[in-house]
Amino acid sequence: MNMPNIPVIGDVGYFVINTNEKNIPGIWRTMLNDFRYGKASVHNAPNCGIKRIEIGDRVYLLQRQVGIIACGIAVSKYQKAYLNEPPVVGPNMEVFVNLRFIWALDEPQWNYAPSVGEILRRSGDPQPFIGKFTIIDRNRSDAIESILSDNI
Repeated sequence: MNMPNIPVIGDVGYFVINTNEKNIPGIWRTMLNDFRYGKASVHNAPNCGIKRIEIGDRVYLLQRQVGIIACGIAVSKYQKAYLNEPPVVGPNMEVFVNLRFIWALDEPQWNYAPSVGEILRRSGDPQPFIGKFTIIDRNRSDAIESILSDNI
């Protein structure tokens, strides 16, 4: 896989964003877009930690009951979009960063997705991913990549 040529200043951050499929069915397809470029987004969470993601950070998309379905590099700072007018903070507000995917799994490939349980075991860190947004360390990122490599 080719890594995107994106300048990175300082340390790279690692993040997991829950696709929130339970509340917004099919949203993962919108996030993955064409499987090359897409976004990590959160709805109805104006103060979400997604604002901490910087250009060059690594972002994983978590599909509950499946595992990590994609990994991308942030190519934008956070942005806001309103799905209807007038702009109102609430379910119609989306906070997101644009991504260039390193890898992404379509639904037929989800059996290869690194599961949360396996990530916790492999990384030795028992803290689960909680909520819509989780900051992870390099060790967990390495565990995700290692599991995917083993699964494929």
